[in-house]
Amino acid sequence: MSPEQVTVVVPTYNERENLPDLIRAVTVLGYNVLIVDDASPDGTGDIADRLSRDDHRISVIHRTAKEGIGPAYAAAFDHLLLGNTEVVVEMDADFSHDPADLPRLVAAIEDGADLAIGSRYVPGGSTPDWPLHRRLVSRAGNLYVRVMLGTPIRDATAGFRAFTRTALTRLPYQDAEASGYGFQVEMAWRAHQQGLAIVEIPISFNLGPGDTWAVDAPSITPSDMGQLVTDLDDHAVPSLILMRNLLGPSELAQLDRG
Repeated sequence: MSPEQVTVVVPTYNERENLPDLIRAVTVLGYNVLIVDDASPDGTGDIADRLSRDDHRISVIHRTAKEGIGPAYAAAFDHLLLGNTEVVVEMDADFSHDPADLPRLVAAIEDGADLAIGSRYVPGGSTPDWPLHRRLVSRAGNLYVRVMLGTPIRDATAGFRAFTRTALTRLPYQDAEASGYGFQVEMAWRAHQQGLAIVEIPISFNLGPGDTWAVDAPSITPSDMGQLVTDLDDHAVPSLILMRNLLGPSELAQLDRG
């Protein structure tokens, strides 16, 4: 597969310090980039426009408000499905996802996967910068999702993943119930329900500049996850109550992004 057939989607909100270096690290691999900026007040959108003017492989979608990664990715998918992109990669802007891992995700697609997930929780995956508490909560959240939704995916909250064009046409991403990082859980579950070929590629997930446990805490709230899993599986509510009793509401609120 030619690198020109791959587009890396990078949602941004106040990422002016990271964006130029990240985009350079992606484009040096030959991939296209689509930046989706949610009206960042720090001028990230202006920087994205400048990068786009200097490199035809970079394009930008400007959204008028911060609405979460779900709507941002949905807008990107709509845009890319109008063109010739064959592989769409989701990636965070803060270097928590290593651009050097992009070719491995693309290679998994070339080997026949419909969805390749950069996973912290398969052999070889890791979270080296995380405190023990964060690791436990993250693993508990993913175990909960895996058991209650009946998927074999070990890192359903992961945000570093690649879809084939065909996979996206089969997934109702515009109808997703979740708008935050629960969007990743929902898309993984829907891909499994569709019988898509899903593989998990081990990655090392690092804290981005300025990233802390407290910053990540609101990514998926108890009401987000409870409502999402209730919508996807009518039998999920008793287990959500059990998880709250075991972890406590604040810990359950900290189901992470990946």
